[in-house]
Amino acid sequence: MSPVIGESTHFMEGNAPESDLSNLVADALRFGCKKYAGKEADFSLINFGGLRSTLPAGPVTFGNVFEITPFENTLVIIQMKGSDAIRLFEQMCAIRNGGVSGVNLVNKAGKLASAKIGGKDVDPDRIYTLATIDYVAEGNDGFTVLQDFKDWEMPEGATLRQCFLDYIQDKTAKGEKIDAKIENRFVYQK
Repeated sequence: MSPVIGESTHFMEGNAPESDLSNLVADALRFGCKKYAGKEADFSLINFGGLRSTLPAGPVTFGNVFEITPFENTLVIIQMKGSDAIRLFEQMCAIRNGGVSGVNLVNKAGKLASAKIGGKDVDPDRIYTLATIDYVAEGNDGFTVLQDFKDWEMPEGATLRQCFLDYIQDKTAKGEKIDAKIENRFVYQK
């Protein structure tokens, strides 16, 4: 049996447009950026296809982490202008894919209606730090805008799975339970 590494407050699953599990894993990527690269990510992005299981309520084990994140995806840090972030968000609205942290997006009928990073309107000229994974950064799952960025930072040892594991262990060490909610990070309107 896999060792218990934490405790989840409730059952979580990862599905579009926003889910508690996608929020949790996207938060873990931002945590990993700080831990492995020593820098704050303004926002993070994961693909729903990379989340392959659910997180049960109650005890969380190493096995749960491996089931949810079974691929050897690596943390990738990309610097981009706000205008490029807007292009990425527009694409996310069109393809209806992407778990995020640090942003609030409104998708109205497949078009970007509103975008905020860190609670503020996106400044087209400001440089933002994105934490994502190599699979997404390569333009897979419809995130083709990211193919324009080749100057990646890839901290050693920072896989998505390790970032997720570290995040859970950090919360547990602080006496916190593993919790995530729907927070209107990615809202769809008709």
